[in-house]
Amino acid sequence: MAGLLAGDPASQISHMYLQFENSNSTANPPVVADVLTRSSGLDELVAATAADGMSPYRDWLRVPLLSTPKIIKVPDSTSSYSGNGVIFSTSSGASSTMTGECGIPFGSTGANGPSWIFSVALVAAGSISNSGQDKIFSRVNLLDSAGNPAPIAPRPGSQLAFFWMLTFN
Repeated sequence: MAGLLAGDPASQISHMYLQFENSNSTANPPVVADVLTRSSGLDELVAATAADGMSPYRDWLRVPLLSTPKIIKVPDSTSSYSGNGVIFSTSSGASSTMTGECGIPFGSTGANGPSWIFSVALVAAGSISNSGQDKIFSRVNLLDSAGNPAPIAPRPGSQLAFFWMLTFN
């Protein structure tokens, strides 16, 4: 966190992880028993995927942000921070040639498809070419309004867009 606040380039949020699990059903998403918590780091993420054999169908995409994060300022704020925020965004398609960090295919169709995204994380990539240096800044599971898992799957030929806003109190 200190590196991020001090402007260290290796600590800047530059990517999102889209954690997914493949299922052979387009109608029923997999029941994702997520063993990770909000504070889990990269080591725990790797341990919960195909890399360590926990799930041969689970992996994550390491997707760069679409642009520099945007600052949102509340015009009538009495404080220079309260209510202001930062928006991060990314986008990803799906194809038979895309694979996650552990080599699991990510797609809208296929023998083990579709891929269902069930978790998203903001990531500081220490190195563009080496995900082993990544640091997870924040992570959230996709849930419906009742708090139940609500994974989403890409449709053929479509793009998924993710927007994440951090608000300052």
